[in-house]
Amino acid sequence: MPGNISMPAFTPSVVPPPPVCRGQQTADELEALLFRRHHADALIVAVTREQKIEPIALLALDEKGRVRGLTTALLRILSFHQRDTLMGQPVSELLGVGLDALLASRPDSPLPLGLCHWQAWQLAPVTTSTPSVKTSRAADPLEQAAGEDPGLLHQATVCRRMVDRGISILIQGETGTGKEVWARALHNSSARHDKAFITLNCAAIPESLIESELFGYGAGSFTGALKGGKQGKIAASSGGTLFLDEIGDMPLALQTRLLRVLAEQEVTPVGELRAVPVELNVICATHRELTGLVAEGRFREDLYYRISSLKVALPPLRERQDRRILIRLLLAELANGTVPSFDAEVEQRLLGYAWPGNIRQLKSVLQYALAMTDEGIIRPEHLPDEVLGDDSKPLREDKMRPSLTVVREQQERQLLLETLEHYQWTITRAAAALGVSRATLHRKINRYGLVSPNKGCR
Repeated sequence: MPGNISMPAFTPSVVPPPPVCRGQQTADELEALLFRRHHADALIVAVTREQKIEPIALLALDEKGRVRGLTTALLRILSFHQRDTLMGQPVSELLGVGLDALLASRPDSPLPLGLCHWQAWQLAPVTTSTPSVKTSRAADPLEQAAGEDPGLLHQATVCRRMVDRGISILIQGETGTGKEVWARALHNSSARHDKAFITLNCAAIPESLIESELFGYGAGSFTGALKGGKQGKIAASSGGTLFLDEIGDMPLALQTRLLRVLAEQEVTPVGELRAVPVELNVICATHRELTGLVAEGRFREDLYYRISSLKVALPPLRERQDRRILIRLLLAELANGTVPSFDAEVEQRLLGYAWPGNIRQLKSVLQYALAMTDEGIIRPEHLPDEVLGDDSKPLREDKMRPSLTVVREQQERQLLLETLEHYQWTITRAAAALGVSRATLHRKINRYGLVSPNKGCR
């Protein structure tokens, strides 16, 4: 550590926070490590009971002494509940001492912070240039998928221990929370990472075709079948990983066949009599509450217990503690070059929005904003209507220059057209990719006079 930081006392009546349980402490330690890595270019101050090697109650300040971030442990100490309200505030408002006093303090003169025997220490940040850190991050797909959310990092630790032990994993979460991303991270973290990763979305394939897709079929099994038959997803994934997305939508009769395959580790293609042995590892995912479907008789109870030895719950975007970081990282990824900054109002709107479509919707919104701005900064008028809400009309009328309206409408029209063509004018998939409802997409198609080459939309 470079040295201690002298700090004047707070109100002496403040008492230390109660001790935290070991599980909470582990989450705090993970958050602190990632916090120091993320704020490597900031002045990092730790509030701690004594000079420790790994303090967890951390505060990051910019060059003007404004709050850039603080950890959950520090929020508990200071009895604050809303992290976002503290962003950008001067450190003097939070701790009662200015930046000059922090920087002028001597290493040999620590003073109480006012929280009984708590003191403040200046820390050397964890830099991202440390080779061991970079290697660890690159070699750990689960940590990358978890981002910097403490809860997800804890789940990544659990999954890492389970992934090669033959334990079935069920990923649960709202639509758009990244269930397939997590499944791929599980596969890439496993001993099977160099084998096939095969996906099947049980909700996206018609019930009449899902059986042949999953189990394959023999030559001449039905009208329209390929002459030589077709290998199914189960056989194709043998030795690797089969990811069954939205398994809650799998037809009941097919659930029975799947259960038998999981139990016997062999599959019989449609129209064939001889079973084919498989080395099967299945990861399932759903946005549905499977226990409710079991109670209603719509999902087999024995299959539920077979596929859910470990349940991974992915939080919705609105509940993730790393929302701010995630938004900025995704923007940088999508910008593919110079990354624009956020207007202060835009950032607050993005952080306060409910995100019903979660990360998938966030990606679409950022893509839209990048297409709309050419000023190096994203302003409220660059956001789509669903994020602006009831304020969208006055924002666009008051803040958009009339000369830009036509250009931006052309950009929106082009984005819609490219998305529709990419998904072959399948409205449901295109609307999901854009983060809007089917009704909204139909309205915009009519508004811009877009016409499918097949004279129809699905």
